Amino acid sequence: MYLFLKDLVLHEASAHQHWLGIGLPSPTAIVGLAENISFFISKKLGVNIKLTIAPIIYKCDLCNYRSPFRSYMPKDPHMKKIRITVNPQSYIELDLVIKIEGCSTDEFKAISTSQIVLGFLNRLRLAKSPIVPKEECQIIPDIAYSENELYQLIFNRPCHGFFIKECTEVLNNYKDEKNDTLDALIAALDNFKQSEDFENNQFIPVSLGYHLLEKPRYRKGARELLNHAYAEPLFGLVQCKYLFDMSITQLDSVFWSYVWQTENYICTTQHERLR
Repeated sequence: MYLFLKDLVLHEASAHQHWLGIGLPSPTAIVGLAENISFFISKKLGVNIKLTIAPIIYKCDLCNYRSPFRSYMPKDPHMKKIRITVNPQSYIELDLVIKIEGCSTDEFKAISTSQIVLGFLNRLRLAKSPIVPKEECQIIPDIAYSENELYQLIFNRPCHGFFIKECTEVLNNYKDEKNDTLDALIAALDNFKQSEDFENNQFIPVSLGYHLLEKPRYRKGARELLNHAYAEPLFGLVQCKYLFDMSITQLDSVFWSYVWQTENYICTTQHERLR
């Protein structure tokens, strides 16, 4: 069962995923949004659900946002200096498809008609930017109870929109004894012409998760008193899957979820990893 949030805009989405590249919203941010919605619904309505999200992107324009900040001189903590930093940001037009599993039809109806849930959906943030409707005064989701109904909703959307799918397995074609994963990534991107217009690229590098550098532990000042651990980003590849090229059998392969593999937190649309 699905909630379909259409005609949304991110005006100031953070485009800086990691040191390797900028651009599309990171899958880690997409999965984080799904977890926030799932936690809110479970807490407020007492319904345990599994929730995944698939964004449909229609436009993604990069812009640079200049902002001043103050920093201390290394040898004199009393000497302040104002500096300018440039933060890459994106203007993004998109839809969000929310897939809800693990609840009955009656529970789904309660979720989809709840004013509390509707209010929360109008306060969402993705990639550090508020999610706002393009024209309407508030976000009102369309409802689909099956893949057939969802496909009909998608079929009526502008055909230049695209889902993003993980395709990190492409790197296996570029690995050998001399090349590590980063070499393989650079070789894969070198093999296909890269454009500043993301939708024209066959493969796009993104941050797909984190590798823990230590075991999580309590640290003073940690958010919500949660355990904290230092980590480094894991990168991989995604590709655009256009709506005009989508079949109903492919719908299940565009929803983002996550899996823990030892010290690695990985976001993926390849659901066989989750089993």
